[in-house]
Amino acid sequence: MRNDLCFGNGFPAAFFGALFLLIVTTTTFFTFSVPYVSSTYSPAPALAVGFLFVASLLCHILIWLSDPGVFTPDESLPEHANEFRYPLYKAVDVKGVDVKVKWCTTCNFYRPPRCTHCSLCNKCIEDFDHHCPWVNNCIGRRNYRIFFAFLTCVNLLAVFIFAFSLVTVIDGKCSSIEKYGSLAVCVTSGASFLPVLGLYIFHFHLISQGLTTNEQVTGKFLRGRNPFNHGIQANCERVFCVPIRPQYEEYSTLPRSTQHLADR
Repeated sequence: MRNDLCFGNGFPAAFFGALFLLIVTTTTFFTFSVPYVSSTYSPAPALAVGFLFVASLLCHILIWLSDPGVFTPDESLPEHANEFRYPLYKAVDVKGVDVKVKWCTTCNFYRPPRCTHCSLCNKCIEDFDHHCPWVNNCIGRRNYRIFFAFLTCVNLLAVFIFAFSLVTVIDGKCSSIEKYGSLAVCVTSGASFLPVLGLYIFHFHLISQGLTTNEQVTGKFLRGRNPFNHGIQANCERVFCVPIRPQYEEYSTLPRSTQHLADR
């Protein structure tokens, strides 16, 4: 198996559950609501939902198979040697702020700032945000923008499905099967939309503040200046526009100083 994949342990029930909900909800919409909406109003909503469904499904699969930013362990050290040779913590300067980094006893190196060892994947992840069971992967530096695109597509998909299913129910000119089928779609898409919308707003807030989910939850910069916050515009540019550096395929390619943090 590729070393840059973070599939975690055990059967990914949440991943397949999310995939099942996405496919079934969209299929039910096309079965009960689309015939009435297309014949009565326009086929445009069906085309929009079809495009968003494909985009959501593609993003879901891409995140699952993506490298979140895995750092390859240093296997040159003898087993357990790091526990006696290296201090557990040390401080590095990031734009005038002392940031504490920790020696990873599993991967055998000091984790760069914002890097965390995922207990589910057993790998160190660059700019670790969180481990998402719904996509069965860690979210980090290399796949965060795909994750945000996935949230965007799913939110828009839920809005379109809910709105046009509701139109089918309220209009009252459709058959009973179409009406109750569309009602079921309304309930399902509405219940799914609210938590996904909340997650979308939360991540937009994190981007604007230059934070990761892990930093927000642990309150890492709660009592001090966040050296990774460069203002809303610069934070958004970093997440969405800055090219992603090549994969760290070997330990020797890991950054050995803090100078690489200047563009973060």
